[in-house]
Amino acid sequence: MRTGVIAGALILLLGAVASNTGLVRVRYGPDPLVDANPNASSVEPAIAADPSNAKTLVAAAESGTFSSPPEAFVSHDGGYDWREAPLLLRGGSLLGDVQLAAAPNGTFYYAVLGSQGGVNGIQLFFSTNHGNWFDHATFIRNRHGHGFDHEQLAINGAYGPYRGRIYMSVLYAKRLQPQLNACGLLRSSDGGRRFHGPTQVIDGWCFNSRPVVLSDGTLLFPFIMAGKRGASGLPPETKTENVEVAISKNGGKAFASPLVIGTYVWPGLANMKHRLASGETDFDGDPVPQFAAGPSPLTHRDEIYGVWSDMRTGVSRLLFTKSTDEGRHWSPPVPILTTDNSQDAQYQVSLAVNGRGVLGVAYLQYRSATRRVTEMFADSTDAGATFSQPVPIESEPAPLAVAGSAGYSPSAYHGRESQLDGRVLIEFTDPSQRFPSGGDYVQMAVDRSGAFHPVWADARTGTSQIWTASVS
Repeated sequence: MRTGVIAGALILLLGAVASNTGLVRVRYGPDPLVDANPNASSVEPAIAADPSNAKTLVAAAESGTFSSPPEAFVSHDGGYDWREAPLLLRGGSLLGDVQLAAAPNGTFYYAVLGSQGGVNGIQLFFSTNHGNWFDHATFIRNRHGHGFDHEQLAINGAYGPYRGRIYMSVLYAKRLQPQLNACGLLRSSDGGRRFHGPTQVIDGWCFNSRPVVLSDGTLLFPFIMAGKRGASGLPPETKTENVEVAISKNGGKAFASPLVIGTYVWPGLANMKHRLASGETDFDGDPVPQFAAGPSPLTHRDEIYGVWSDMRTGVSRLLFTKSTDEGRHWSPPVPILTTDNSQDAQYQVSLAVNGRGVLGVAYLQYRSATRRVTEMFADSTDAGATFSQPVPIESEPAPLAVAGSAGYSPSAYHGRESQLDGRVLIEFTDPSQRFPSGGDYVQMAVDRSGAFHPVWADARTGTSQIWTASVS
């Protein structure tokens, strides 16, 4: 087990922003690197903040080569310094797709794909000691007999009958011959000891996002649905997928029919392969729409915001939408935070809303002139009507390719779904191919004081590692 992968950067905003179009002055603090191992790559980071202590944060990441298990890290000084938080696994193994969330009572939860007894599923851990270490809570099996994928964790912090309920959206196989996938919800009302579900939201070729909980306990289940309709006026090789959301009013027991709120366009598999072969990784290969909700600074009612990267122009650009009526209607998605150069790209986005209703958006900005990427941050104090001038929140731009640590490493997949004529499937993974842009998603937390804490992967050290910042 490695000693750490989190590198902390403190970014302090000096003074109030007079208007959302004005420049924000920033001052950088220390930028320490916890793990200097050049042969260890990390991707798909997660982060959560202690609701009772603004200084305590927990972060996590998975190995870009699967050669070492996912880990957890804790900071007790607001993100300056990090140390490893042990995971006390009692049997089985860990793989990837790490997720973190904090319950209203201060308990941290850590979910990760893994196996137990030759069966693939989800390993869940919890920490009641401010993230210093994690005990094993349970192993979750798919009742259909196959494994889960892409679990996305959220906890109901709203007052009401579902307060403290743990939710996980999941992608899973209902059958293998012929294959039928589905997206659904797992839920627990006893602190993660037992889970019900998955309650199916949709079947077919879907890809789930992190659930969103509103202040009255309403649950939103966002996802991408492939192959639903095409976009007119685009080259024939482009692919269009729907961005949809399903709503539950009873704590995830049942969902209304999904609503289409926008589309995601990507230039097709052949185009993507050509870009990767040319060393271009300035896009989300599997974009995961990110959603967040909080009180509007204008009306104080819940507003829901959604952002995802889209490639209908041939370059990744961020599309933004919002809902003011609990997800029943959405504004038309529009580009935000673009630059004057049409070849610059924005991708790997995360967003969050603090207690004052300020919306924060963090993302990787690729500059075509320098072929470097920089983590950027912008906020909105008027419910997404306008955004501040984006500012860099890392001390130096990084190389475009963030996978790092090239080389193949084997992964064995156990369980009935991986048996091929009695054989176990072994996959040799190169991180530059599996995670060309650092993974499918990143996360951002908000602490008790209202500061934002994004995490991201970049290769400024020559290896893909996880960095964090505090923006207040």
